[in-house]
Amino acid sequence: MPPSIIQTDTIKDASATNTLVEQSGSDWKWGSGTPAGTMHNCVSMQKRDAVSSGAISGVPVDISGMTLDITPTSTTSKVLILVSLNIGAQADSYPAFVIVRDSTTLPINTTVGTGTEVMFSGATVSSHSSANEQINFHYLDSPNKNTSTTYKIQWRAMSTTTRTIKLNQAHTLADDNQTLGTSTLTLIEVAG
Repeated sequence: MPPSIIQTDTIKDASATNTLVEQSGSDWKWGSGTPAGTMHNCVSMQKRDAVSSGAISGVPVDISGMTLDITPTSTTSKVLILVSLNIGAQADSYPAFVIVRDSTTLPINTTVGTGTEVMFSGATVSSHSSANEQINFHYLDSPNKNTSTTYKIQWRAMSTTTRTIKLNQAHTLADDNQTLGTSTLTLIEVAG
């Protein structure tokens, strides 16, 4: 039996009031009637080369190359941000990270008493300057826009003393026991 073919340029829901998908030139695009939670778009990047923060303390700065753009199809869409960082750091660096959308730092923890407000952090301490730490984090953002949106990861070392943090390698590379790693940033548009 030969395969069946269905040809159309628009798919609507049972009431015919909401367009689920429609043809746009040679491509298809999601319509306004897409069920909440449907994945619309996914972009991802991998960074394999090593990057050093230089000497920093306290104030977050961009991690070179850990930036990615996505264009949501609707202002009601959400963006699921998946971060995986391979971090090496100087002893007692206490690496910490924030996510920035365009020029806005996404919500961070609110301090009660002492502490520094960040989005996520590592636990590098004095005995681990020759090791890497894989730090994974995810966050569901509501950018409220359907134009190109840039997400980037920033890092900082401890607030009281200047320290160096490294991406994709141990802080100290003395022999083959130390490792080099990969970091990734993935953005998934989800229908709101």
